[in-house]
Amino acid sequence: MRKRVSAYTLDGVDVAAGDSISAFAANICRSSFGNSPYVRVWDFSAQSFRGPRAFETVGLPEGTLLDTPADGIGTKVVSIVAAEEFDSAAANLWAMLASDVVRYGGLPLVLSNVLDVKHLGSEGTYANQAFRRMLFGLGRIAKEQRFVIMRGETAELGDCISSEMGDAEVQFNWSGTVIGAYHPYNMITGNSLRPGQVVMAVRGKPMGFRCNGGSMIRSALRLRFGPRWWEHPEAKQVIVHTARPAALFDRFITELNGWYDPPNFRPRIKMHAIAHLSGGGIKGKFGEDILFPRNLSAVLCNLFYPPTFMRQCAAWRRLDGTPFGDEEIYATLNGGQDLLVVIDRDDISKFEQAIRAYRHLETIACGTITSESEPELSLFSRFSPSKTVVYRPGE
Repeated sequence: MRKRVSAYTLDGVDVAAGDSISAFAANICRSSFGNSPYVRVWDFSAQSFRGPRAFETVGLPEGTLLDTPADGIGTKVVSIVAAEEFDSAAANLWAMLASDVVRYGGLPLVLSNVLDVKHLGSEGTYANQAFRRMLFGLGRIAKEQRFVIMRGETAELGDCISSEMGDAEVQFNWSGTVIGAYHPYNMITGNSLRPGQVVMAVRGKPMGFRCNGGSMIRSALRLRFGPRWWEHPEAKQVIVHTARPAALFDRFITELNGWYDPPNFRPRIKMHAIAHLSGGGIKGKFGEDILFPRNLSAVLCNLFYPPTFMRQCAAWRRLDGTPFGDEEIYATLNGGQDLLVVIDRDDISKFEQAIRAYRHLETIACGTITSESEPELSLFSRFSPSKTVVYRPGE
């Protein structure tokens, strides 16, 4: 007997495929319920992916407060699809969400995510397998980073989801909300910044673009390889680099900040300010968000060099004659750093020693907090020799 096709399926929504992948995702959620020592999950679902779940925090210090930042991986989805980087795509989602808690001294605990797709495809198809690889990767990262995937939503939205790669079999948008914990003892607000403190640059190995500057990167690829850049054979290697997963530094920062040292939860090293360079460059995340409101300045004279493919994209972006100088590069891209952390000078060696336990991360003392008559952020560019970039408030 031929299986009856529903009218909803003819309208472009495959309910069976949706239920199948939702059940798959629910199992990944359940596998994460024991990841955090500070989250106790109550599962009332009776193994149904639609059933209710709840959680409570346990073991955290008295006075702990909760926050719920939301974010997504933006237009990096195009590079991920072009490079078929599905297994590690979830690292970008976690980087964008967790960092919004960690940079203020918090501890990310619980994730809820929304995966909107053009078409799921039936089980076994290329698209369906790609989405399963993404969700499986999310489960792996949850275990590594010790967070709970509480629940999620996978929705087939048809024409409401599109892509520059208009004929791509896989098209999606991935976003979510993280629940994180703050405590007054562990908050990193920037209010203790003082002249003379040292800025440490942190980056992952290998270095990637994180999730900032995606539109600029695709403009550069179009200028160099044409409107269908993803099909150009010489673009393949660069595309792979642009799709690299964001390096995850959240475990390093939260452990350094004392979150896994009960019962006192005291920081091992005092961190005065953190700028994570996902979703924005050094100008906005460090200058405008941290330094200028406090009437402070900084000189960054020893930044990491940007990787070759980042330098290439910056050069290609200029091919149409549009001005794209070093000032705009560092305002748009991370320039080769994932994170800027301000510490006391006496803590440099302790910071360097602590990061050695994380083989995928490296650090360098890159600058100093200063006090000028007018606040400014000055950096020695690694894109052009002997070039100094200066940012000031309102410029």
